[in-house]
Amino acid sequence: MLDAIVHKLIGVTSGFLFYAWIIPGSLLVLVFMATYFRFFLHLPKNTRFLFLIGIVTFVGGALLVESFNASVDYALGTSNLLYEFSTTFEEFMEMLGVLIIIYALLDYIEIHIKEFHLTFKR
Repeated sequence: MLDAIVHKLIGVTSGFLFYAWIIPGSLLVLVFMATYFRFFLHLPKNTRFLFLIGIVTFVGGALLVESFNASVDYALGTSNLLYEFSTTFEEFMEMLGVLIIIYALLDYIEIHIKEFHLTFKR
């Protein structure tokens, strides 16, 4: 549904924009970046670097590799080895980006939060 709407609005239905969600997805990434930019700048240097690596890895997989997948899907369809490999690589990049961000958060907690208690009761 969203693909059809975006395709009608921009008039592109092939190549790297064959998956039309990439355009609104890119805009949402820009809004997210603008919203959290000050927060990002106030992070400690090491945490900021790890966040940046994680975000670039995740967004690179989600937008850039997905764009490549869209062009492969448009040209060759989804039943081929190139599409399968690129989809696997895309998912790997997204998961790796999330892992790097989780590591950055845990590293931040270890360094900056001196005491933490968690209790479960039945």
